[in-house]
Amino acid sequence: MSSIKDDYYKIIDDYVSNRISADKFKIIYTETYLNDERKYGEALFDILDRVFAETDLYTKDKYLLDKFDFYLDEKQLFEAATKALVQLRTLK
Repeated sequence: MSSIKDDYYKIIDDYVSNRISADKFKIIYTETYLNDERKYGEALFDILDRVFAETDLYTKDKYLLDKFDFYLDEKQLFEAATKALVQLRTLK
């Protein structure tokens, strides 16, 4: 059985490694996160919850990206996911 950390690491790594698109990543990550009832520590929660928020803010809508500075485009989502991978790698 894989660990919670490993499960989320794989999803994020699939996106960062271009095995899935940003749109597919958003769907898979969101569904996994919202339906995951397992318990995990605060440090892991902080990383996973931040990625959830970032996927929620990801959009291709130019109007939203131009009008509101809190939405993320694909480049910003990729950077955020890459940062999360590094944090998950170093998390004990």
